[in-house]
Amino acid sequence: MRLPLRPPERGERDGERWELKGLRTLLGSTQRSVGQPGRLPDVIGGWKAAVPSVALALALFPTFGAEPPVSTAGFINAARPEVPGTLLSHPVANGSATLGRTTTINYVNGWLILGGEGPGSAEPYDLIKRVYDIADPANPVRRYPMDFGLDYPGNRWIQNTDGWNAHGSAQSGPYLLPLVMRVQSFGGPVELGGVSGIPNLGEMALGYNRSSQAGPWEATMLWYGTPNQQMQIRRVGLSPGGAAQF
Repeated sequence: MRLPLRPPERGERDGERWELKGLRTLLGSTQRSVGQPGRLPDVIGGWKAAVPSVALALALFPTFGAEPPVSTAGFINAARPEVPGTLLSHPVANGSATLGRTTTINYVNGWLILGGEGPGSAEPYDLIKRVYDIADPANPVRRYPMDFGLDYPGNRWIQNTDGWNAHGSAQSGPYLLPLVMRVQSFGGPVELGGVSGIPNLGEMALGYNRSSQAGPWEATMLWYGTPNQQMQIRRVGLSPGGAAQF
């Protein structure tokens, strides 16, 4: 195989002569100044000679196949030929059927983000948060963290019941709440809260029930079977340490 570029055949480093013959250097082939071949694990001089060779080879022959992070044009607000009410994409076809009972639908800086809950969901369901590119709403494309060059466990953002009390969600600037995700710019990466300096819910001036959709205010929330009581409203702030403070 001929390489499109070849570095110089010989050079000098630390008083030793070394050879670089295409990709052979990457496979461990070295030669001492005395002309005796050696293997990287066995010959100390050969090891020293190979280090600059490998570095040069990697610089000249970059890794192939790395994909740039994906982006999106977002929903394109243009007339479509279908009759109003036409189903453009079936949940089975676009992979959302196994999310579970959908509880949150948010459009955040160009991405459609869905969450679900267990109660009322048809088996099988996984509660894995979905992110879709809907530039072509008839063919939504599901995206994963790796598509943005992000390394999250299981190649997913969140696997849990989504929303305050299952059904409450909100957006504040680039943040999707309450299970925090961030899209800093339109069409940009979808990032998970609580990592890489991105705050989680406990580091924002928000509370933990559905009334926090009106944050920074939080109110008493009456739920199923809760006896009547006086409602209280309070403002949530941040402590000097950056945690939510009531």
